[in-house]
Amino acid sequence: MNPLMQLAQLIKSGGNPENMLRQMAQQNPLVAQAMKMVDGKTREQVNQMAANMAKERGVDIDALSNQIRQTLGL
Repeated sequence: MNPLMQLAQLIKSGGNPENMLRQMAQQNPLVAQAMKMVDGKTREQVNQMAANMAKERGVDIDALSNQIRQTLGL
């Protein structure tokens, strides 16, 4: 299953996202790499990293954010 969908299911079920991400990182090298990238960063720094990565790929970060919120039912 897609890591984002796994996280979405966990959030909807009221579980602990940090624990789920740690479990996912043990099974998925991309999740592990992402966890290393954000380790020790502030929320603002992570947001800026995400915005920069999206811009580099031609992705509208606001549209992506809205899509994720809809997927999570937020």
